[in-house]
Amino acid sequence: MRKKTLYILIFSVILIFSFSLPLFILKSIQENSKEILKIREKTKENLVLFEEILKYKKIMKEKQKEIEEIKEN
Repeated sequence: MRKKTLYILIFSVILIFSFSLPLFILKSIQENSKEILKIREKTKENLVLFEEILKYKKIMKEKQKEIEEIKEN
């Protein structure tokens, strides 16, 4: 009788663990996906800033050329 109770107890623990593990994995995946979305948003912001920098750099080069032309004349 004690062995049967012990087996039932062990089976119950294994069953509970087998249900909780997928839930833990799903929660971990959900947290990781949230983090990935945050990183993606930051990357988009950085890309926009980088494009602005390139635009201003191009403008500065054009202005520098104009200044050089004025100096030559």
